[in-house]
Order: sequence, then structure tokens, then C-alpha cells
Amino acid sequence: LKYQHLTWVEDINSFSFNLPMNNCMDNCKYSFKNNGSGIGYCISSNDHRFHSKKREGNQKLINGPEFIFLKTIIKEIKRTKHTNFRINSIGDFEFNDNGIEQFKKILKLVKHLPKIDFWITTHNEYVLTKLYHNSKQELKNVSIQLSHPEPNGIWNENLLKYWNEKNIACTRTTRFKNQSNCNKSLKKTNGCQDCNQCYMPGFNTVFYLHGKYAKSRLRKYLKNSTQAA
Repeated sequence: LKYQHLTWVEDINSFSFNLPMNNCMDNCKYSFKNNGSGIGYCISSNDHRFHSKKREGNQKLINGPEFIFLKTIIKEIKRTKHTNFRINSIGDFEFNDNGIEQFKKILKLVKHLPKIDFWITTHNEYVLTKLYHNSKQELKNVSIQLSHPEPNGIWNENLLKYWNEKNIACTRTTRFKNQSNCNKSLKKTNGCQDCNQCYMPGFNTVFYLHGKYAKSRLRKYLKNSTQAA
């Protein structure tokens, strides 16, 4: 079956609703922005793969009337007969007030499908701060993960505590496999197929930096960061 708005992501054994990458490129050090100084998890804005009609269509859909967005996505989700869904396996919400409205619509989607588990990943601290400044995340069927913006970065303990108390997880990456608690990274499970750890609210996942060139690009990135400082 073909889906107009959902994308099957084999690596995580799940369907995903993705938004455009240009929403997050200016706020993430994992990209190739700034003359290729990132580590290459995201491709550059002049690469043809950076642009996707599906992701751009998803942005148009989520920016439109709420009832049309909900009706459309709920219908597609039910067609898949899956019970786990990821929001943003690539891309992010806009880093502005419109991103807040986008996030609210996703939360409405979560509320409409209480028997389905959702996993939301975002670098968008702006949106989360605006939404949860005076409250905490209370939905039982969603895991919200705030990603550390720096490759191989370490969370400030006070900030980690602040978000965890709001039932929002803080994830990061590491170049050291023994520091990861990701079952897929440690090969304790058959990939993501036998693991639902990321769908558990409040679990601070430490992902192992993978990919053929990730470590070499990270060394270059850290060197450039040190020289810039």
C-alpha cells in the first residue's frame, strides 16, 4: 500500500510522519550546513534529497485546518494496522509560534488514538518551553524526546532534571558504544523490531553514533569547534 503522508522507516520498524528538514537545519549541528561542518546525519540544503514532496505536503497539511489534518492522518494510520508511530524520524517542527500550533495538532492526534503509542523526536526546545513552561506532559501514549543539539554532547544536569520532571526525555549521541543505552546500538535486540524503549515516556536514550563516516566527521567537527572557540 502507498501512503500519501506516512513513510515506512525500516531501521526503526515503524511508520513515521515527517516534516521538512529546512525546519531544523539552522538549529542542529548534525547537518552539513555551514560549509559542511556537521557530521552528515542530515544532508545539505543544495542536495536534491534534501527536498521531498511528501514532507512538504505534510507541512502544508499540518498548517491547514485541524479537522482535515486529523481526519487525513487518522485514516492513514488505521490503514497501516500498526500500533507504534514516530513523529519526525527526519525534519522537525518550525522554530517559531507556528511550530507550537503544529505540535498541538500532533498532540490532538495522540489523544484521538489512545490505543496507539507515539514517539515524538525534536530538537525544538523553543516549542517545548512554550507548551510546558507551567505544566508537564501527561499523555500516557506518547514519548516526547528532546534531542541534544550537539553531536556527542552532554546534557546539563539541571536541564536534564527540568525536562524529566515534565515527563520529557532528553536524548543524546555518543561516539563510545559502552556509553550507549540503546538496545539496537548494543545489539541486545533484533534492531528496533524487538524493542519499544523509545516509546517509553521519560527514558533518556543515549544513541551510539552510527554510519560509515560518522566518527571521522565528528572528529573534524570537534576540531573545527575547538578552533572556532
